[in-house]
Amino acid sequence: MIDPVINKPQLQGKNQRYIYTAITLVFWLAWIYLWLPLISLAAWAAGFEFFYQHMIVLEGLEGLIDLLSIYLSVIFILGSALILWASYNIFRFRGKDRRTLQVPVDIRGLAEYHGVDMIQLSAALKSRRMLVRHFDDGKIEEIFINDGPDHQPEQNSEPT
Repeated sequence: MIDPVINKPQLQGKNQRYIYTAITLVFWLAWIYLWLPLISLAAWAAGFEFFYQHMIVLEGLEGLIDLLSIYLSVIFILGSALILWASYNIFRFRGKDRRTLQVPVDIRGLAEYHGVDMIQLSAALKSRRMLVRHFDDGKIEEIFINDGPDHQPEQNSEPT
């Protein structure tokens, strides 16, 4: 099945790309920061003085133990909340099947919903490439079927 989501980041504006990049950078830095205790442990194992300085001289080992107890407490609380939520849903929905099959839509209903000609919609569903223009309310204005390599629909530079 073809993925129906259109993913074209090159069509995003500069501001959207900058914001997305900045957010990604912030989360990568946070991820690296969370790995610092393990990185310093590995550095100590490799013989670097960084671990000795921070863990032994500056008594960072006690801080690490305190931090691990906080981490374990948070993991326990989140795990307990997840188990409680799952138990509640099992109790609430036991014996109830709320999933139903979707009724298939025929081409006539699809054409009526979108307000297009049934023959044109049938041809569009069979084509590999098409251009669809929409009204502001989301209804289909025009469908240009583009199955041949030489056929290009006219492009309006004016907004519709």
